[in-house]
Amino acid sequence: MENMERSTSEEQQPSGAPTPDESPTMKRLTSEDRQSQLALRISREVADGWRVESQAPLSATLVKGKSVNHVLHIILSIVSFGFWLFFYIPYWLLRREKRKVITVDPYGNII
Repeated sequence: MENMERSTSEEQQPSGAPTPDESPTMKRLTSEDRQSQLALRISREVADGWRVESQAPLSATLVKGKSVNHVLHIILSIVSFGFWLFFYIPYWLLRREKRKVITVDPYGNII
């Protein structure tokens, strides 16, 4: 019985199989490689309409959309006795700036 358990566990773990530390997908990248991964991702996002707000060697903050002129919309809401709020609130929800932070982990994955 004990021999059978050993043989099944040996079949599941073939000798010479890479451990998670030796796996090719778990290889740590150099800082320069990580920076180039980030630069490629930033260029894709900029092509998609995002703009770079700030950037560090291994991370970047991207922004999409335009800020809303709240003063103008508040004045229009007051002049129209609140009627403009029915247009302003959905406009603000759809047009506000969206931000996202992109970082590169030690293995080259974009987070």
